[in-house]
Amino acid sequence: MNTRTRRQRLNNPLTTWLGLLAAALVASISVLPAHAAPGPKDPGSSSAHHSLRAPVTDENFYFVMADRFSNGDTSNDYGGLGSDPIVSGFNPTKKGFYNGGDLAGLLDKIDYIQGLGTTSIWLTPSFKNKAVQPEDNSAGYHGYWITDFTQIDPHLGTNDELKALIDEAHSRGIKVYFDIITNHTADVIGYEEGARKTYVSKDAEPYKTAAGVAFDDRDFAGSKDFPELDAKTSLHFASAYALIRRRFPSRHRSGPGLCEVAHQRRPRPPERRG
Repeated sequence: MNTRTRRQRLNNPLTTWLGLLAAALVASISVLPAHAAPGPKDPGSSSAHHSLRAPVTDENFYFVMADRFSNGDTSNDYGGLGSDPIVSGFNPTKKGFYNGGDLAGLLDKIDYIQGLGTTSIWLTPSFKNKAVQPEDNSAGYHGYWITDFTQIDPHLGTNDELKALIDEAHSRGIKVYFDIITNHTADVIGYEEGARKTYVSKDAEPYKTAAGVAFDDRDFAGSKDFPELDAKTSLHFASAYALIRRRFPSRHRSGPGLCEVAHQRRPRPPERRG
């Protein structure tokens, strides 16, 4: 391109306008603030979730039964119940009994847990359990025989030790999840027929009205016309009926509240051993 041609292009109004526009765009881009791409873990981003519960599919869970992990404090091995294994439930030579692991052991090994890339610790049920159920020839190390939903099982430590574990985990960006069992507890209900009876399902022995007519409690969920019950005909175990009538004196309560309790008070299938 010769000098004359270049001069003609420079004097062209369209060329001049395009050049000014390009310069303006470059200048505007150069002064725009840099924004990190919003992500689900950025609480200040526009994509933050409104719910307090966020998806957990991206979490790296460390699922752990404290009793079988690490014994960080031998003073709680017997759960304050004495040295007899049939009372305390502690017998590390048998897999169906407490083996000694605890929250202190978890806290001691938290560097190891974090080093695995863990973002969330998932604890198996850890509330206070009935230490031993002789009928099962086993102990409550698994956490499914709960007697107190407000206290950590003494074999595992104390509520303060749980708080210390959670605080330390949170300081490392690790969440702590609780596995909470609410649909059944330890065998603590007695029956007129005996302290513990074989499980009876609703399929085998359905609930019956006071008139002796079988019915399904689910048909009355959310309604106020729950059938009249009678201790002699309604439930397989009379004492279960007496219990819910003391707790729920009005039969006009909603169906699920009344009948759910009745169902929970039936003897349960034996827990898995070992």
